[in-house]
Amino acid sequence: NGGCIANIYLGTHKGAPHAIAVSANFWAVGFTNGAIYLYNRSSFYSRLRDYGFNTNYLHYSWGMSFNNAGNKLLVADYYKNRLIELNVSSGAKLSHSQVSSGTSMYGTGSYSTSNGYFRRPMDAAYDSSGNIYALDLYGHRLQKFNSSLTYQAQVGGYSTSSGFRYPYGMHIDSSDNIYVTDFYNYAVRKYNTSLTETATYGGGAG
Repeated sequence: NGGCIANIYLGTHKGAPHAIAVSANFWAVGFTNGAIYLYNRSSFYSRLRDYGFNTNYLHYSWGMSFNNAGNKLLVADYYKNRLIELNVSSGAKLSHSQVSSGTSMYGTGSYSTSNGYFRRPMDAAYDSSGNIYALDLYGHRLQKFNSSLTYQAQVGGYSTSSGFRYPYGMHIDSSDNIYVTDFYNYAVRKYNTSLTETATYGGGAG
């Protein structure tokens, strides 16, 4: 009936909860101060592991996604202009795995429109083969990476028709269709894994 079936206290670490990702076994919450909390789905209230709390690691976890196996957590690290992939071990620990171009685990990525770089990454997700797709807010584009976070391709550019005006959120369904919310074009765009646009819903931007 739309009612809340449980609630949980998220702590007082002065960061607001901003992103969430759910796998078969875990759910993770990202905070504006860079922290990530990991919980066990079988015991909703059990917080298993924290990651971050320090801008040396993350600075504003915006969008997050688990891979199909549930052993990787992908994070769009907004203010550091990069993607970070975290390992989720059987002991429910989070440890950093790899980062996207132009940075280290403790560094900051270049604010750039070059291939594989970002001007504020908003969201990121995996397809069923482990490829990674990420939205570049001020680059007005969707970028594709392989499972090693090596740049592969992109689509977009600032446009009222075939590109984006500030892509904000995305989802990849079980058939690997990619859906992107195009904020100022008032549209949702659908792509295949080759980044060919296959449908547009809404639109009518002024």
